[in-house]
Amino acid sequence: MTIFKVGSLEDFFSSVTETAREMNKGEKVTPKHTIWVDSQDLTSLLQPTFKFIRKHKRVFFSELSQALHRSHRCLNKDLSILLKYELIHIHNELNSKHRKERVIESNLHNEQIELRIIM
Repeated sequence: MTIFKVGSLEDFFSSVTETAREMNKGEKVTPKHTIWVDSQDLTSLLQPTFKFIRKHKRVFFSELSQALHRSHRCLNKDLSILLKYELIHIHNELNSKHRKERVIESNLHNEQIELRIIM
């Protein structure tokens, strides 16, 4: 399961310190699949863009724009946030009309995602 945590830089370092203490005690540390998210980016992650990409796993930019009825500008903003957290991969490919177009692929597939907000 991937956990998205919204918190401050202090919260992040507190989590890292806790893991380091466990390691120093010789305790078995289980891998954490945690992505710390800036609170200002949270709304972009909750847009339907990410859900659509995860569902389809791979989509052309034009298809995404049409399916979600989103302007290119809004969609590019969402994609830039998803790229920032390495949740997607974008590359160019020829579409059915033999034109170069951006392809967006999800880096997370069937994993569960949990959102935790630290206030």
